[in-house]
Amino acid sequence: MRHPLKTLIATLVISMVAIGCSSEADESAASATTAAPATTAAPATTAAGVEPIGVAMLIADSTCADEGYFLTHCEGLEAIGAMDGVEWTALEEFIPVTEEYTQLTEQYIADGASIVIDPGAVGDVFLDGCSGMGVACFQTYGLPDADGNFADDVVAYYPRHWESAYLSGVAAGHVTETGHLGYVVSFDVPLIVANVNAFLMGCQSVRSDCMISTVTINSWYDPPQEVEATNALVNGGADVLFGFIDDPSVIATAEERGVWAVTMFKDMRRFGENAYLTSALMNWDDFYTEEVGNVLNGTWTGGRLELFDLGVGHDIDAFGANVPADVQSAVMDVRQQMLDGSFNPFVGPIYDTNGEMQIGAGEELTDDYMYSKWDWYIDGVG
Repeated sequence: MRHPLKTLIATLVISMVAIGCSSEADESAASATTAAPATTAAPATTAAGVEPIGVAMLIADSTCADEGYFLTHCEGLEAIGAMDGVEWTALEEFIPVTEEYTQLTEQYIADGASIVIDPGAVGDVFLDGCSGMGVACFQTYGLPDADGNFADDVVAYYPRHWESAYLSGVAAGHVTETGHLGYVVSFDVPLIVANVNAFLMGCQSVRSDCMISTVTINSWYDPPQEVEATNALVNGGADVLFGFIDDPSVIATAEERGVWAVTMFKDMRRFGENAYLTSALMNWDDFYTEEVGNVLNGTWTGGRLELFDLGVGHDIDAFGANVPADVQSAVMDVRQQMLDGSFNPFVGPIYDTNGEMQIGAGEELTDDYMYSKWDWYIDGVG
């Protein structure tokens, strides 16, 4: 595993290593699409009284070049690197979720990192190397820490992704001809179950007979399995596809099969211009720069969870070229109602696949429930 900081600190020479990700020429709500470099210099000037800091991001078992989830974090690292007071940033990829991750975290801290970022929510293999070391630990809110207890030097964070999934489902409900959606499921865990349910609920708000078929691949990133799953869903009658996965395999296959697709994390329309409906975007730039700014000015505190609201860190994307104007308007009307608080789609009664009421009439689903406890599928998931 490479370790660029020793050379960086000893020589004060920083090399730029470009990540091979192409720019997206579209109207995406996401920010710049080039991934963060492995090590990069920050502005030379520093505000008076601010001690320059270093920031390291450690990606487990993946890369910025996934075109999806980790690319969005690498863009966030770029935003950090452009901040006054950040002397250097460093990026590590394809780190095994083993003691090696812990050791690499410790090594970056020993070499002077003031902030270490775990965008993959790897749990204790990160926290064992970071927490208690006198630095700020940024960790996406993952299943290992879903009990909501965080050390004073840890901030956990994630979008309320079910909101943008619901809106994507509203769009799907307007364009589907069969009333049959398809979803490539990475893992059958509450994080994903909530996303599937929200997508279907959005569709059912438009047409009550909407249903969804799922195929679980037990991976965040497995293009061959994703292609196979997408084809199986289309063969089964689904004409709008979605998936909580890291790459564009679903939309590329949807394009080949002549059906619609919603993508996750990034605008992936260039992989399927005709198939593209919208995307459930994630963007970490504002969160990262605000948190790093607080570290720089000495006001940062940990021990907390930050969940991003719709329009702040996550949202639906600009619609595809083939989406009718009246569909776009209908979806944006619902979005506005969610933003102004006049409409909350996640209120009972909600029934499971056996037709039994699990959420009572008028009962609102909490963030904690939707993130870590919604382990059952709603009526219409098959």
